[in-house]
Amino acid sequence: MRGMPRLTVRPPPSSDPAVRDGAPSIKRTVVVAIGTRPEAIKMAPVIMELQARPREFDTRILSSGQHGEAFNRVLELFGISPDHELTVMRPGESLSDLTARALAGCAAYFRAVAADVVLVQGDTSTTLAAGVAAFYSRCALGHVEAGLRTFDLERPFPEEGNRQLVTRLARWHFAPTAGAAQNLLDEGVSPTTVHVTGPATRSSTRFTWPRRRIRSAILVSQKSWRAAEGSCS
Repeated sequence: MRGMPRLTVRPPPSSDPAVRDGAPSIKRTVVVAIGTRPEAIKMAPVIMELQARPREFDTRILSSGQHGEAFNRVLELFGISPDHELTVMRPGESLSDLTARALAGCAAYFRAVAADVVLVQGDTSTTLAAGVAAFYSRCALGHVEAGLRTFDLERPFPEEGNRQLVTRLARWHFAPTAGAAQNLLDEGVSPTTVHVTGPATRSSTRFTWPRRRIRSAILVSQKSWRAAEGSCS
């Protein structure tokens, strides 16, 4: 993603409230918090880029367990495995229960690894929980696929609410299109924090094109964000 180098060329100062307390270090601990199959597909290229730069980033992958083993199977296609997995899913649980457990688990993990930066994607319950946990833990938050809007909190529910809430907490906003970036600007987000990176699935296809099953999943994901973007125009 074109926006990612900005995380290192201008590291946040220790006085910045968005970053955990302590003196700034050259090597940043970055936690990628994901838990669903679409998140695995879209964030795999970001994870691989971070892992390819070990002098700059200590990269940790936190799985919320929201999609269980199906999530892990998708990551395996990219040669990636989680560093830690939460067990947040329960039979017949409510959305509130799921989010509460994910929030507590994410916060505990961020503290355990002394996270500097947390990256989330999209609008899932995992994204909301990790975003709030990052905020409470004073970690800088980056939101991938930011700015998609329907402007109707009921459609889709709860995703529209999740992504709008995460926008208020994020330090970096990686928008898939110029239209999504404009939505963020219209909401008062600082232009210096908004980066148009293109859809994350475009990068995923470079790694998964020979794998027809996962390619289909990627194309379905692309259709979903295009539909959301279309509804914003």
